[in-house]
Amino acid sequence: MKFIKENSSSHIVPIITSIGKDRGSWEGWYSLIVKADSVESIATDIEDRFDDEEGEAFFIGNQQVVIICKSINRKDLNNLGRECVDLIKERDGSSASFFVFDLFNEAAQFISEYTGGGLQAKYDGLVPFVVDNFDDVDEFIEHKNTSINSCKVLLVEDDHIVQWMVKKTLKSDFELATAQDGSSALAMYHSYNPDVVLLDINLPGKNGEEVLEQIMESDPGANVVVVSSENNIEQIVTMIEGGARGFISKPFKKEKLIRYINSCPY
Repeated sequence: MKFIKENSSSHIVPIITSIGKDRGSWEGWYSLIVKADSVESIATDIEDRFDDEEGEAFFIGNQQVVIICKSINRKDLNNLGRECVDLIKERDGSSASFFVFDLFNEAAQFISEYTGGGLQAKYDGLVPFVVDNFDDVDEFIEHKNTSINSCKVLLVEDDHIVQWMVKKTLKSDFELATAQDGSSALAMYHSYNPDVVLLDINLPGKNGEEVLEQIMESDPGANVVVVSSENNIEQIVTMIEGGARGFISKPFKKEKLIRYINSCPY
């Protein structure tokens, strides 16, 4: 885990913004927030306990620790939160509180709890609307007159097994074309004119970040959904900030892939 103490507020704001833009990209991620008059007495304990976990920990001033991870379940995070509160009370004699959030199912609550700590005024308007009912997103796009079968999808993927899986998932409902490297993807984007792009990150030649950047430069309204096994915090934030509408981790679920395609305003 990466522990961030310097300029921690500026480091966590892009993550908050990314969660606000698309909570679906954060499915499987959790957050533990510990608040106290001072969290300094538990800093070493947190570093020792979370050192081998995947994620990032932000020490916000001296009153708050925000841990974002995906390798620890909710029950264990609740137990760790109680341990932190007990240690602060034992060592400092002061009260403390903790909160655990599922960043997919409780994104709005997480953002509210964090921004309630004083950053809302400083970053007013930075955190966008969070869709409350991701499972019923089709109702959100009922206004679309286009039928599902008219949607053109460009899959940018060099792994033949993943290509086969996506083709099997989408062949009955969508028109699908494939590109196996970054340069071919850019050429096909302009010739095929897809409604939605499913983009891998690790590609031969130009990588997914470069492809996304060039697509968004030429078409700021493009619907690009990243599908990758590179699902660390930095990568998710980078792709969402770069204009991607979502980030799907491999291995993916059929329903999630189709949900993202249907949610794009093609």
